[in-house]
Amino acid sequence: MNPHYVKGYLGNVALGGTVGLDYDFGSRTTLFTSHGYSFGNGAFVGLGTGVMMDFAGHCTIPLFTNFKYSFINNTVSPFIDYKMGGSIYDLSSVNLFVSPSVGVDVGRFSFSIGYILQASRDIYTVLYDYAGDSWTQTSITPVTHHWLNFTVAVSF
Repeated sequence: MNPHYVKGYLGNVALGGTVGLDYDFGSRTTLFTSHGYSFGNGAFVGLGTGVMMDFAGHCTIPLFTNFKYSFINNTVSPFIDYKMGGSIYDLSSVNLFVSPSVGVDVGRFSFSIGYILQASRDIYTVLYDYAGDSWTQTSITPVTHHWLNFTVAVSF
């Protein structure tokens, strides 16, 4: 049975891992949960949150809308999934969060591979002091981080 073809509430929890595609942003462990409505025709819309944690203890908390479509009303079905919203990084900045993925549903379990983009702006303020003269300079630098994401999820 494919839970995306049953009309009503549908929730899921997904555990995964990422591979950093940037020179300075490595792997992370991910835990996401989404809750929303299944229209009974394979389409799902919901809201979700989660946590992305790297081995140094840096934490990203995404808040997103989740759109998913399961193509076949069968025990095994390919799907597409799209998450978009914002994320909080180390409780210091709010970022754009985008995560498209593809995968396969097997009963209540889902296996997927996807991409995660986190885009933000880093703000640097530097205090200069030269011979008693002091001033500050602030610069804003756009920053994007990219990951390849693998997840296993269960729907309920």
